[in-house]
This record gives sequence, structure tokens and C-alpha cells, in this order.
Amino acid sequence: MKISSQAMNESTTILHSEETKKRTVKDYEHHFRRNRKLSYTMLVMLILSHFQCTIKSALKHFKLLTDSKVKLCQSAFSQARAKINDSVFRELFEMTASIGYESRRVFNKAGGKLFHGRLLTAIDGSQIKLPFSTELKEHFGTSGKGEKAPTARCSIQYDVLNDIILDARLDPFSHGERRQALEMLEKKHNKFGIKELIIFDRGYYSADFMEELLIRGREFVFRMAAKKLAAADALPKGIHTIKFTLKNGKNARLRVVKFDLPSGETETLVTNFYLRKMTVEDYKELYFKRWPIETKYDIVKNRIHLENFTGRTVEAISQDFYTCMYLTNMVAIFKDEADEDIQEVRKDKNNIHEYQANINEIVGTFKDRFVFAVNEKSPTKRSRQVNEILEEIKDSVVPKRPG
Repeated sequence: MKISSQAMNESTTILHSEETKKRTVKDYEHHFRRNRKLSYTMLVMLILSHFQCTIKSALKHFKLLTDSKVKLCQSAFSQARAKINDSVFRELFEMTASIGYESRRVFNKAGGKLFHGRLLTAIDGSQIKLPFSTELKEHFGTSGKGEKAPTARCSIQYDVLNDIILDARLDPFSHGERRQALEMLEKKHNKFGIKELIIFDRGYYSADFMEELLIRGREFVFRMAAKKLAAADALPKGIHTIKFTLKNGKNARLRVVKFDLPSGETETLVTNFYLRKMTVEDYKELYFKRWPIETKYDIVKNRIHLENFTGRTVEAISQDFYTCMYLTNMVAIFKDEADEDIQEVRKDKNNIHEYQANINEIVGTFKDRFVFAVNEKSPTKRSRQVNEILEEIKDSVVPKRPG
């Protein structure tokens, strides 16, 4: 079974699971127990549609697609969503973050990619603008001029070779990026015991943070800012080995790699991952593999519109956040399978560029059709809808251009 079909089937199971409903509904004995016009499942589907418009417009669109008779105002929607927590949305996201990683056999069958036998991940953070409310201001804190704008801190760990967000957090603004990274690294994302090599940008380095990673036995690559590690600053261009003394008196060997960027700036990388055959160019290429996490944030913020939150409570923000992470991973899963078919169809056409599915078209298709396919209980009908979504995605392609 293809990963897209498996993810859809598991999504449907989670959505219609009575156990999930028990974990999600705050007062299970009293709420969503009778036959209501707005059922629990329909409420979750409406939130999953992640609308970027007024509730009135969203419901009008929703009713056309589902032939629903539900009449709902903003206040009634807010009251309904307040009766559930974020459990179902977390579970949906965590399912997409683990699917395909269950075992080495499953990973290989799904076409999983490794870097010298390691899962290559990047961790990066971003500030997230929130709508104004006293509750959000007090919970998340503020930023900006006058410290008046409610702001959260988001962090994701991203598998850069397999295009999957493995973990995501949304915390108060006072939560530092290093703290978020360490909290994410306490989890075991993959279940078949494979090592991870983690790439960090220059804002993450500190001696204490690197020491914590060394103590935990983690492999890493840091991009270094100047004057952060004197032993590295003093070295010429090339590959070098230095000694780093831990607070417990033990020593760790680190590799320092220095090279010139096209801008003329000297780049410095510090890592505890090294192979004898690796050259400066190899390390340069390794660090630049981090770049997809930047484009992933662009998709999260500008294509799926994370910051267009549909509520002003902490619970609503969390529901929308994990909905966005779930949709982002599902878009990536469908895009990967569509790209395989697109490349197979075009392999004999002598195109100048390779072609891939248009991410904007995928997101648009998901907005209109995906959540309703997830709600389809018939496996046969659901499978047909998955294939229709894939075919629609493959009809709109764009070239992959170097750089």
C-alpha cells in the first residue's frame, strides 16, 4: 500500500475513533453525545479545513461541499471548539511524523533516504504572530515595539532528505530555541534504532548546548558565528581536529571545517561527525542540505497560512498549529508520490529540467477535497478519492530549477 493511502486510512481511523473522541472532548459524558447538527466529526473536519476567511464564508463553502444543513455563527463555532482539546490534531500530526519510519524494512520500501547511514535532520525555530487577546498575551508573552503583540515560538525538527516534519512545538516566546531543541531531542522519532545527524544554524551554538549534545551521544553540525569558539577562529581554511573539554573533565574530538563563501565571507562548521574520505566540499554540501527547512517554513507560513489562526484562545491556537503541521506533512506525502509518477511519465521526453508537482495546486486541492476524503468511511470510495487527488495534483507541474 502506498504511504498516501496508508496515511489517509489511518487519518480516517483516528477521526472516527471513539477512543480519540474520549481523549479530545473535555466533558465526554455531556458534550457531543446527542445527534447534533454540528457533530464532533464535522467540527473536527471544519477545523482541519483551516479556512482563511470569516466563519460565515467558511461554513458557506463547507455546506456546498458537504451538502450540510448546519447553520453556525462565529460565537457558536467558538463555543463548540472550546469543548474539545487538541488531542485529535496532535495524533493526526504524530501519525504523519511516524508513518514510514516503523521499521527499516518499511522505511526502505517507502524509498527512505539516508546520509551515510544516518537520518539527516535540521532543527530550526521561528517567531509566530498570534491574534490579540488577553489570554494569548498572558500565556505566550509578547514581542515587537512596546512588547504589545502576542507572539509564540515555534520549533520543528525536519527530515531534510525525506521531506517530513518529525516533531513540532509551539511554546511561550520566552522559551529559547535551544531549550525547545533539547526537549524535542528527548524523543525517539524513529523506531528502528538508526542514528540521526542534526544540522543547526549559527544561532544555536553555545558551549553548554554543544556539551549537552555530546553527553547525549548526538551527532551534529553547527554553523558557527565568529568569536564563539576561539579554537576554531584561530584556524586557517581547511579541515582540522580540535579538543573540546567537557565540564566533567573528559575530552571530545571535534572537526572544524573552514571555507570561503561566494560573498567572500569565511564559513566555519563544527561537527562531531567525520569520515576520512570527506572533503571540504563534502562538508559544504552537507551543511547546505539544511536549506529545505527554510523552504518548509515558507510553506507552513505562506502556503498553508499558519498565522491565520481561527481562534483567540490557547486551545484554539494549539488546534490550528497541529492542524497546520498535519496538513504540511500530508501535502509532502502526496507531493512525493505525485513527483515519482511525474518523473516516470517524463523520463523519455528529454526535458531540460526535471518537473515536480506545483505546491500551490496541492494546497488548493487539499483545502477543497482532502478533509472530505478523510471523512469517507468506505475504503473503496476513499481509495478512489485518493487516486483522484493524486491525478489532479499531477496535472499541474513546474520545473525544478537549479538554485
